[in-house]
Amino acid sequence: MATTINKPQLTIIQGGDGLRDKSRDDINTNVSQIGSAVNELIDVVASMQQTPPPTLGEEQLQASIDAEATTRAQADTALSTRINGKADKDANGFLVNLVRRHWSTLNLVNDLGYAMDGVVDCSPGFDEAFDALDKGGLLTLNDGIAGVSRPVQPTKERQGIMGTGSGWWTYNTGTAGPCSIRPLNSFQGQAILLGVDRELNDDVLTGNCFFRSFSIDGNSKQIGSGTSATPINGVALLGEVKGWKFDQMAFLQASGHNVAMLPYQSSRGQVFPRGGGFAFCSSWSAGTSAMDDKWGWWLENYTDAYLTNNLAVSNQGGGFYIKGAGQLPISNCIAAYNINENGFLISGNTGSGIIGGGNGGVSLTNCYTDRNAKDGVLITASGPRSRVSIVGGDFRRDGPNTGAGDGGYAAIALRGTASNRVCAVDLVGVMTAVEDDDQQNQVWQPRWGVFATYTTELSITGGHIWGLTGGLSSTNSQIVRISDETVFWKGPPTDKVRSYPDQRTGKGRSVPVITNQSWAIPSAFTRFGGNGSLGSVFYMQMDTRMANFAKLTAQVLGGGAAGASLSVDYTTDLSGATGWTSMQLATLTVDSVGYRNNADWALVPDAAKGDVLIRIMGSGGDGTTTANFASIFFHYRP
Repeated sequence: MATTINKPQLTIIQGGDGLRDKSRDDINTNVSQIGSAVNELIDVVASMQQTPPPTLGEEQLQASIDAEATTRAQADTALSTRINGKADKDANGFLVNLVRRHWSTLNLVNDLGYAMDGVVDCSPGFDEAFDALDKGGLLTLNDGIAGVSRPVQPTKERQGIMGTGSGWWTYNTGTAGPCSIRPLNSFQGQAILLGVDRELNDDVLTGNCFFRSFSIDGNSKQIGSGTSATPINGVALLGEVKGWKFDQMAFLQASGHNVAMLPYQSSRGQVFPRGGGFAFCSSWSAGTSAMDDKWGWWLENYTDAYLTNNLAVSNQGGGFYIKGAGQLPISNCIAAYNINENGFLISGNTGSGIIGGGNGGVSLTNCYTDRNAKDGVLITASGPRSRVSIVGGDFRRDGPNTGAGDGGYAAIALRGTASNRVCAVDLVGVMTAVEDDDQQNQVWQPRWGVFATYTTELSITGGHIWGLTGGLSSTNSQIVRISDETVFWKGPPTDKVRSYPDQRTGKGRSVPVITNQSWAIPSAFTRFGGNGSLGSVFYMQMDTRMANFAKLTAQVLGGGAAGASLSVDYTTDLSGATGWTSMQLATLTVDSVGYRNNADWALVPDAAKGDVLIRIMGSGGDGTTTANFASIFFHYRP
C-alpha cells in the first residue's frame, strides 16, 4: 500500500527586517508543520523495514534449498564411504552407491580410492569419474601410473584430465615422468585415450575436452602376439571429434602410432577430427621392431587445428605424417632421429580442387629436422588449389644416402609423378645443412638441399640451401622461381663451394630450370638432357608473358671440347611434339670449367611470350670431350 506524505506549506522567514514582519504565532506554526512531516517520514521508513509474510513460492524455494543440502550431505557421506573402502560393489566390482551430484572436480586417488601403482585396474575409476563429473568437469591425477584395461574415454563435453607432470626426452632416451596412464596386460581397445564420432557413442557429443601434464605410456604393449598381434595407439580420435586440446603432454612407446587422427565413414559422409590441437607435447618411440611403420604423429584429414612446439623423435616410422589436412599451421616443431621414414611427410590428393582439402593450408614455420632416415620434409601433396609453405627453420643431416641408388635423399623433397604433380610449394628463408653424424662419422648428408620432380610450382625466396651433391635439383617442374637473395651450396663441410653462382644481373626473377650434375652434352648436336623414356629431351613449361629479355648461364664442372655450347628453343605446343623454334639467344660456350656467363641478355621474340615449353640444346663441338654441369640456368626479366 502506497504511503502519502503531506507536504507542509512553509512560510519563508526573511532575514533582517523581514523577521520583524512575522508574529511569534506564525513562526510556531511553521515549526510545528516541519515536525509533523519528519514524524511521517520516520513512520514510512519503519514500515518499509518490516519483513512481509512469506509467500507459498518462497516456502517451496526454502524446502528445495534444504533438500539440496541433504543431498549434498548424502553425497559426501557416500564419497567418504568409498574412500574408506566400504562401498557396495556389484558382481563386476563396480561401485553402485554413488549419489548423483554435479561434480566439478574429482581426484582418481583421493576421491575415488584407486591406487596409481601400475597394478590396480583404474578403468572403473575413470568410468565412474566421467559419469559423475558434469560438463566441464576435471579429473585430476596424482604421481604414479594409472593402469587401464580399456580406453580412457570422456563422456561429456569439455571434460578434462590434469596430471602432476609429463615425461621428457633427453639425448637418446626418455622418461614417462611422474604421472602417466599405461595399458595393463589385459588391455583391449584401439587406443589408451580415445575420442569417437557421435555415431559410435550413442549420439553423445564429447567435444572440446582438454588434457594437460601427464604421459600416455604405451609401454610397447600390444594385443595378442606374433604376426597376429594388434597394435595399440596412444591417443586416437576417430571421426568428427571437435576441439580436443593437449598441453604439456608426453606420448611414448605405443605399439601403434603415439598420436592418431583418423577419418570415419559415417552416415553423414566421411568425417574427421577437427579443431583444437597440441602444444608443448613430445612423441617418441612409437612402434616396435616388428611394427616399424608407426609414426609419432599420424594426422589424417586433421583440419582447423594447430601444432606448436611439439617433438617427434626416435619413432620406428617417421615423425609427423600429415595427409589430406587443411588449415593446419605447424610451428616450432622438431622431427629428429626417426628410424625408417621422413621427419615430416605432407601428402593428400584433392582432384576436385576444393579449397581446404588436400593440404589446402598446411604450413611449417620455424620447424627443424635432424638425422631422419629419409627426406627431412617430403611433400607429395597435390591438387590445383592446394599450397604448402615452409617459412624459416633448419633442416640438416637427413637421409643417410647409403641404400640402393645411394639414397638420393634431400633436406626438403617434392616428389610427384607425371600423372600426379606436387601442388604449389613456397620456401621462404629456409636453411639446409650437410653435416656428419653425432659420432663424427663422415656420412655426409643430405644429398640435396632441395629436390623437386614433377612439381606444379616451386618458389624459393632467400635462405641458405646446401646439399652434398647440390643445393637444388629440379626436373620436370612446370614453374620454378628463385629470388636473388637465395644462396646455394654443395659439397661436404670440408670442401663447401657455391652450388651455382649467385651473381645475377638485370631486374626481375632469375629462374633456374635445370640443376643436375649427371647431365652432359652428347657428342653430336642433339636435344639436351637424358630424361629416361624421353631420350635426350629435357624441357620445362614456363609462363614468359612478362619476359622481355633472357639469357643462359651455367656452372661447368668438366669442360667440353672446343666449340661446345648451349642454346635455347621454345614451342607453344605444350606436348612438345612440334613447333620447336630458336629463341635467338646468344649461344653459351661451355668448353672450360667454371661459371659461364658469356651470353648477353637478348630480346625475347613476341611469339615466345606466353605459356610455352623451353628446352636446352647442346652442341658437343668436335665430340671428343663431353661437358658436365653443376647447374644450367635460363634467366628472364621484364
